[in-house]
Amino acid sequence: MNFAVLLAGGKGERLRNELEKPFVTILDRPLFSYPLELFEKETSIDYIVLVINPEKEEIYRNYINEHNLSKILTIIEGGKTRHSSSKNALSFLKDVVQDDDYIIFHDVARAFLHADDLKDFLLELKNHLALSMASPLKDTIVQIKEEAIEQYLNRDELKIIETPQAFKAKPLLEAYKKAKNSDYSDNTKVFLEAGHKIDLFFSKHPNIKITTPDDLELFKAYLGG
Repeated sequence: MNFAVLLAGGKGERLRNELEKPFVTILDRPLFSYPLELFEKETSIDYIVLVINPEKEEIYRNYINEHNLSKILTIIEGGKTRHSSSKNALSFLKDVVQDDDYIIFHDVARAFLHADDLKDFLLELKNHLALSMASPLKDTIVQIKEEAIEQYLNRDELKIIETPQAFKAKPLLEAYKKAKNSDYSDNTKVFLEAGHKIDLFFSKHPNIKITTPDDLELFKAYLGG
């Protein structure tokens, strides 16, 4: 089975918006609704764990009820960091999942995620212990020192890591038990640190993370608004 963990606890200070990031309205819909409904409609997703700011729980529950979303397994209180939010979700899932199930993390802020990419990602997942969506770099990349170019990096050996990121349940839960640091910015770091390999799946459509006001405008244009 496939359990999706949607991380929706971010405040999004860089958006410079009075609303928390998940609640910014895009074409009369809250931002969180785009990835939430995408995962709801994807037939290969069995259950969804929604990780949120608990102060906004009523808003989420009202939306879920109004739109008859049936895959929400539970709503989990998010932590102060992405890592702590992930741990909260796993603390619940450890008593629910089977060893060979997959746990799939996705940032709600990646609302660009295309349905075809998600479907293809999940079809490919069965062949891997862990799989992360990614994109190639197109620009010249340099390493700098004191605001000057120090050296050029080989972009063929550098990729942009995105979400979704999926892991077989048993080794993922074991990896989080062994985690040495108190914070990680990405779930793949925990898995890699535990000695496991993470394969990459390259998206065919834009999958940027909505971080700035310009990203919001780009998303509106992408939707045709």
